[in-house]
Amino acid sequence: MNSTARYANFDSAGLPTRSTYEYSKRAPTVSAQSTSSVCSSTTNSIVAANRLLERRLKSAAFRDHTTLDSFDWKFNPTIDRALVFELATTRFIEKREDCLILGNPGTGKSRIAQGVGIAAIHAGFRVLYREAHVFFQELLLAAATGDRPEAIATYSEVPLLILDDLGMQKPPAAAEDLLEIVMRRYERASTIITSNRPLEDWPKLFGDTPAVAAFLESAHASQSSHRDPRQELPTPRIEPCGPQAQRFRGSRG
Repeated sequence: MNSTARYANFDSAGLPTRSTYEYSKRAPTVSAQSTSSVCSSTTNSIVAANRLLERRLKSAAFRDHTTLDSFDWKFNPTIDRALVFELATTRFIEKREDCLILGNPGTGKSRIAQGVGIAAIHAGFRVLYREAHVFFQELLLAAATGDRPEAIATYSEVPLLILDDLGMQKPPAAAEDLLEIVMRRYERASTIITSNRPLEDWPKLFGDTPAVAAFLESAHASQSSHRDPRQELPTPRIEPCGPQAQRFRGSRG
C-alpha cells in the first residue's frame, strides 16, 4: 500500500504526472488564502481594539496623558513606586476599593492618579477623570437643564471615577451631589480622589452633614489601624476611602 501510494503520481520514467503538477499548484493557493484570512481577521481585531482604546481615552478626558512608565520619578524619589504600580495592576478596581491621595500641590498626586487611570483603560475598564471644579460645573449645569438624574447615574456607574484637586476651591451647592455619588459608589465601584486638604478639614468644606459624617467614618475606620501619627499633610499619602483601600506615602525630594 505504501509503495503504491509513493509512486501513484509518477509515470514509468519516474517523472511527475499532470495530476501532481495540478495538486502542487492548488495547495499553495489554499494555504495563502487561509493565511490571508487569518491575518485580515487579526488586523481587524487590532484596529477595533485600538479604536476602542482611543475612544475610552478621549472619553476619560485626562488633563495629562503621561503614563506611569514615562513618569519622572526623580523629582520625588521617596514615592513608593512599587505601591503605585500595584495600583496600576487595577486589582483595586476588581475589588471595588477606593483611595484618597492627599498632599500639597506639586507632589505628583494628579499625575499618579491619571497614570493609574490610563493603566485602567488599557486593562479594559471605563474611566472618567474630572478636575473638581469641572465636576461641580457639570453637576450644576445638569441640575439647571433637568439632567441631574442622568449625570448622577453616569458618575455613579463608571468603574473608575477620578476626582482631582478636591478642596482647592470651596465646593458649591453641588457638593451634596458629590457625597451622594461617592456613597452610591461605595463598595460598588472604585473612586480616586486627590486633595490638598486633610480629612479633618472636610466637614468645613462640605458641611457637617450626616452624609459627610458617614463618608469620613468609613475612611477613618479603614485607616485607623494603619495611620502613622508622625505623618502630616505636607507629605502626600494615599489614605483608604473604602474597606480595603490602598495606601501610599512619599515626600517631596
